[in-house]
Amino acid sequence: MQITGSLRSSGQIQVDGIVNGDITAPSITIGQTGTVIGKLIAAEIRVCGTVHGELDGDMVSLSRTARVYARISHAGLSIEAGAVLERPVANDPAAEI
Repeated sequence: MQITGSLRSSGQIQVDGIVNGDITAPSITIGQTGTVIGKLIAAEIRVCGTVHGELDGDMVSLSRTARVYARISHAGLSIEAGAVLERPVANDPAAEI
């Protein structure tokens, strides 16, 4: 499945297809077959697939299958061995660099 446009939910969102747009929810999971081109905003973000864009979360987790080409703002960050991360990482979302 492919979606073009922004998604907003008061519950969890799991992406196993392609989303070209921003996603806002309390919890977002990008599955191994999922790809997002856009901004993710959530308290908890787990990436097992591919993200191009921006991640803004309290807790961001990248699994070993994650491919992230995005700027990350976070309060907590977990990266498993094997994950690919290309872009600057700010460990304080309130900081302006």
